[in-house]
Amino acid sequence: RSSDLVISAKEQIAEGADGILMETVLEGFAEYFSADLSRKVNRGMNTNAEKCLSNGGTIPFGYRVEDGRYVINEKTAPIVQEIFKRYANGETAKSICDSLNARDIKTARGKTFGRTSLNKMLQNRKYLGIYIFNGQEHEGGIPQIIDKDLFEKVGERMQANKYAPARSKADVEYILSGKLYCGYCKEKMTGHSSNQ
Repeated sequence: RSSDLVISAKEQIAEGADGILMETVLEGFAEYFSADLSRKVNRGMNTNAEKCLSNGGTIPFGYRVEDGRYVINEKTAPIVQEIFKRYANGETAKSICDSLNARDIKTARGKTFGRTSLNKMLQNRKYLGIYIFNGQEHEGGIPQIIDKDLFEKVGERMQANKYAPARSKADVEYILSGKLYCGYCKEKMTGHSSNQ
């Protein structure tokens, strides 16, 4: 059928049985080289991972790559520490984002900070000095920016904030959201505003 005809601009393929055989061989070689290239690339990336070398992609905020290795970015690493400390000390994610954006500080992807990007940063274990790639982890594989105690304190606060409904539902930011508990039932109290 004419719809099954494959025309190659590089190879002269004769019509008939010989052409069908040649076309099959060429397609087989192309598929082989594609699979072989993928295997070599994956092997190279895994070798890089064993040496804690960068495999490309977005470099986490606070780092830069030098000679294939992650090193501390002297300009942005202090901002990472600032963010963790401010959050651990009780400042809201929104307040931190607003402050960073007002200072025209961009994320690792060159965008403005939002709660999602900030939350990802606050959960990024690479800041503990752990090299992570494709399931492989190497402690001490990259320079550490955040100490373990501060990282865990931030993690505990993030976990607690999951159960602070006032902050996510209210249109205004209540100072005591997530911090004020009922003296009887011990549940967190929520903020409410009304015009009535």
